[in-house]
Parts: sequence; structure tokens; C-alpha cells
Amino acid sequence: MKNHLKLFGIAAGLACAASANAQQPQVSTQWVRCLGSPSVPMTADATQALPMQITASLACGSEVAVLSDAEGYVANVRTAEGLTGYVARMYLTSIAAPRAPKPPASAPVENNVARWTPATPGSDQFYSEDSVVESLTVDGVTVQVSLHDTGWKLRADIAVANDGASQVSVTPSHFTLLAQAPHAHQLAYQDPKLMASSVSHGVLWSSNGAKSPSAGNVAVNTAFTSSQTPNYLVPAQSAELNAAKHDVDLSAVRQIHNTALRQGEVATGAKSAGAVWFERDKKAEQLVLRVPVGQTIFEFPLSFNQDK
Repeated sequence: MKNHLKLFGIAAGLACAASANAQQPQVSTQWVRCLGSPSVPMTADATQALPMQITASLACGSEVAVLSDAEGYVANVRTAEGLTGYVARMYLTSIAAPRAPKPPASAPVENNVARWTPATPGSDQFYSEDSVVESLTVDGVTVQVSLHDTGWKLRADIAVANDGASQVSVTPSHFTLLAQAPHAHQLAYQDPKLMASSVSHGVLWSSNGAKSPSAGNVAVNTAFTSSQTPNYLVPAQSAELNAAKHDVDLSAVRQIHNTALRQGEVATGAKSAGAVWFERDKKAEQLVLRVPVGQTIFEFPLSFNQDK
């Protein structure tokens, strides 16, 4: 008899627990949509009678737990901070708000110089138009470079993207290219206006692309990418540089004019891209390209395989 009573008690307990669970409200997750307002009011009462008893202002895109929803004008919600109240249902959606992209990491700066270093914060490398591109970001300003030996001059394709707090200045004539091996010397910047007097179509675009040097025993010629770093050289390479490269009817003077990187200010949210030319040293194997942008010098190590 006692065993029968025990079994009955257990069954009754399970039935009560199931009944209690069935009576508990189903909590769902929703997100706040502001519909043009800066925030959404949450009130203490379900009627939201005037004057409204506002207990919190919910930020656009914030997540809330819906405690009860009778398909009426309001829903009872709980915020991530644990506050409860009522929100008009038109301000709730089951579609999560898109997350803002994470800003790219910033490279360290020492004595106003930021150095591209493989697989470190702020440094990135990828392939674009069959060229290795080195990318370096400091405080929201990204500089990307690829270097080419045309057989006549060295051409650097350079992009500057400014997502920083203020505008930055770009002066291509202040860029420097240093050959470090086999002999250390500076390769002179080539003024596009002076180049135009002695250039032909072919020598502008025939190209041997530079690579990134190795870091110790780790070769970094293989592309590594960061999803946080867009390719800002695409507009220059795909639109202007490639158009000039394949347009044999376009004079060399106009090609240089159309593709040269412009001097000037790059406003916040703006980008600038183009080509910069330097004196060629056919024996140069290891080089350093220095690109002053604003108050920072962006420094890129590059190398050519001269055994080809």
C-alpha cells in the first residue's frame, strides 16, 4: 500500500510540475526598431495612458525578451539590464539589427612611423589584380600599396582610405622608395609631368610585381587576409589603371595624367588611389616604400626576385 501511495505521490508531483510549466509564459527574443525615432519609450502600464509613466528609453537595435504578448497594442518586455515594462508592438521585430562592422585594428606607431609587419594588428596582405598588396591601418586611416617593375620605372599603386576623425594630407612627391639590398640608396621620385616627355605606352604597364619579404623563416608571400580590411586599390586598378593599360589609343601623357595619385586632402569617409613612379634599379631586391599621410609615415617592406 505504501508503495502505491509513493507512486501516486510521484505521479501527482510530475503532473503539477507539467501544469506549472504549461502555465509559464513562453519568452521570445525581439529587437527594438525605432522607426525614425531616436529611442523607444518603455512604460510601467500596459495602457500607456497620458502622461506616460516612462521607465526606460530603449536604444535602437537593442535586444529584449518578450514576456507576454496578447496580440494587442503593447507587449510586456524585459531588457538585458533586467528592467520590465510595456512597449508598443510596432517597435518590436523578430529580425536582429545588423551589427556595425568592427573597425580594423590600429598598427603601433613609433616616432610617427608605422611599419607593416606580417600577421600583426593593423597589417594585412592580399592579392588584387594578380599583385600582392600590403595594407596598413593607423587610427582609421588605411594605406595600401603594390609595387611593380615596368622595366623603365618602378610604379607603386597606392590607395589611401580615411575612416579617421579628421582629414589627412597626401603629397606624392614626399613619398620615398629606398633600395636596401644589394646596395642601400634612395630611388628618386619621378614627376609625372616630366615623365610624360619621354614615356611610351608599353613601358608604363609591362610589370614584374614585388612581393612581401619573409619574416625570419616564415614566408609571407602567401596571401593572408583580414575580413576587416577592404581592398581600396580595386577602384584604381580596375577602373583607371586597367583602362589605361589596355587602351593603346590613349596617349602616354593622358595615361599618366589619368592614373597618377593626386596631391591634396582626403576627407573623413573619402578615398584616394592612383599610381606613383620612382627611378628604377634593376638589381634592387629589397626595398622600403615610405608613404607620409597626415602626421604618420606608413612604411612598407617589399622585395623583387631578381633571379627570374
